Amino acid sequence: MAVEMITDRVGYIKSFEGVELGHLELFTNVGLIMSDSGVILIDTGWGEKQGRAILDETDRLGKKVAAIINTHAHLDHAGANKYIAERADCPIYCTLYESLFLRGTENMFHVVFSEMVLPLKSGLEDFGSLEKTEPFIVEADSTVVIDGVKLELVALPGHSDGHIGVICDSVFFTGDALLDPESMRRNKVMYITSPEAMGRSVRRIMATDFKRYVPAHGPAFENARLAGEYYFKMIDRLENSMKAAAHTPVHLDDLLTNVARDVHLHLENLAYYSTARIMVHSMANHFVLSGVFEYMFKDNTLYYKLKEGGAIEEPKA
Repeated sequence: MAVEMITDRVGYIKSFEGVELGHLELFTNVGLIMSDSGVILIDTGWGEKQGRAILDETDRLGKKVAAIINTHAHLDHAGANKYIAERADCPIYCTLYESLFLRGTENMFHVVFSEMVLPLKSGLEDFGSLEKTEPFIVEADSTVVIDGVKLELVALPGHSDGHIGVICDSVFFTGDALLDPESMRRNKVMYITSPEAMGRSVRRIMATDFKRYVPAHGPAFENARLAGEYYFKMIDRLENSMKAAAHTPVHLDDLLTNVARDVHLHLENLAYYSTARIMVHSMANHFVLSGVFEYMFKDNTLYYKLKEGGAIEEPKA
């Protein structure tokens, strides 16, 4: 891990070492904002391992952690909350929706990876916990002052309903709402719960012009419009692949197989498979709600089909 300062008081800890989940390495950048009594963190990353590394970096800077702001409550963003907050005796801030997960004894991992929880749960010991974390609630699309620093909080739903971005000194911490083009090219899929909301959030970021954009994963970037354009190209490619597969009734795994083939995904571990499957599922449901797909059940299986008028065809046995 290394610190990169973008302005005199705003920078981030670049995470070069991730936690392996299945065979997928997850990397989380942590924002740094120098404040009156120390430093404000934007997200905390994975568990005790990253928590220790973060505190090592803040110690080297000669700064105490004054506060934590979570862009959202996924475990790769809030997994070190408890470890850091207990040692720094600092408050944690997030939106109301995300606080439901921070306050609970279950963590967002179980929501994100749904059916993959059981085979993966045994590997969670080193990833941290959100248990018994009591945050202060902040409003999205508001301006707050935390430890003497004025911050703009921007609603960016789509990856998670209560996701926010944080702006300070012309630096925009975008969380998982928008990554740099190279990271999107490499990953090929993103975890999206609402394609419509995600599209609005990306367009909102594209309409801004700040000095630097710091995502939670991958390098910081300067051109939000270019990153946003790449995002929509990626989504168009995924949508076209799904539509091509749904000329006849298909179930979710057939849609995923078609997408994997068309965009050259290699689904060889549970975490990557689950992320891709959730994204395809959310896009299929979005197509149903927007009238692009029809759906039907047969033999206890849900099938989707591109809507072309008339009755939906029966799936072949």
